[in-house]
Amino acid sequence: MLASGARPSERWPASGGIVFLDEIGEPAKSVQIKLQWTLREGKILAVGSSRSRRVAVRVIAATNHSLLAKVTAGAFPEAFLRLPGAEQDGILGRPLGKGLDLPGLLATVARHYLKRALDEAAGNKTRAVKLVGFSSYRALPNRVKRYGVTA
Repeated sequence: MLASGARPSERWPASGGIVFLDEIGEPAKSVQIKLQWTLREGKILAVGSSRSRRVAVRVIAATNHSLLAKVTAGAFPEAFLRLPGAEQDGILGRPLGKGLDLPGLLATVARHYLKRALDEAAGNKTRAVKLVGFSSYRALPNRVKRYGVTA
C-alpha cells in the first residue's frame, strides 16, 4: 500500500532507547548547536516538522578527541561534557564514599594545570600565574613546590 500523505507517528522510536553518536568530537558548528539544544532540552525536531517532541534517551558517544580539551579551547559546547566518558581520566565520574581520595585528585588536577601553564608560558612564571588565575605571583612557586611540578 502506498502512502497517501504524511502521518505523524504515535510513538517516537528513539524514545526510551539509546542513541549512539560516533565521532562526536568532529561535528560542524551548526550540528553542535542543534545537538546541544537536544541534550539540554531533551527534545528533538523531526525533519520537516515545526513542532519539537520530548524524548527520553540515553546518549552514548565515541571519539578519539579529548572533549574536555576541546571545551577548554572553545571549540566545543560545554554541554557535551555531560556525555558518558567525557571526564578527563575519569576524575569527575568517581563514586563518593569509600576509596575516594579527594586530596589526591586535587593534586592530580593541580599538577596537570600548573605544568600546562608553565609549558604554554614557555617558563615565564608571570604569564603562567595569569593563565591559572592566581591573584599573586607568590602563589605559583608555593604550589609548584607543593605538587612537585617541574618546568
